[in-house]
Amino acid sequence: MQYWMKNSGSAQAPYTQDDWKATRDPLRPTANFARSKRPTARRGDRMFWHAVGSGARLGDGRFFALGEVTSEKPFLTDGPRWPWALEVEILAARVHMRRRILDLDAGKVVT
Repeated sequence: MQYWMKNSGSAQAPYTQDDWKATRDPLRPTANFARSKRPTARRGDRMFWHAVGSGARLGDGRFFALGEVTSEKPFLTDGPRWPWALEVEILAARVHMRRRILDLDAGKVVT
């Protein structure tokens, strides 16, 4: 098993709120990647979601979810910007980012 970091957000749309669910869509069962970034993660690998921009607001960067890759290999979608995808199962997610990843309990949402 390998571990991967998936950036979520951008410089134009950073994570600046403690409660990310207030302004973001729910996590999807796929993780998408740019055309030039074909992912190499495989089934069973773990993926941490990093909140881009959270360091500026909270003092250091935050991870807010953990997932397990369920795809055998990456596949192409019809998305114009982020066509590569992996299927993932979200194992844990937290609503509030003021706490660090060590506060994340696998298997449930931590508020």
